[in-house]
Amino acid sequence: MDEADATDRSMEMINKANLSNSHRWVPEAVPTGDCLFCGDVVMPPRRWCNSQCRDDWEKDYAA
Repeated sequence: MDEADATDRSMEMINKANLSNSHRWVPEAVPTGDCLFCGDVVMPPRRWCNSQCRDDWEKDYAA
């Protein structure tokens, strides 16, 4: 096996790992009466108390 074959094999393994990680389960953002990120009280149908909490929640659960 030459260097190009080894590189192709390595890249194939990396791509398979990335593909399997890209299908992580992301919870549904259902309004609960509390901010889904920090827990502060919010009035439904709001799910977050502000855009920063929303962005942080999305960052934590990004696929």
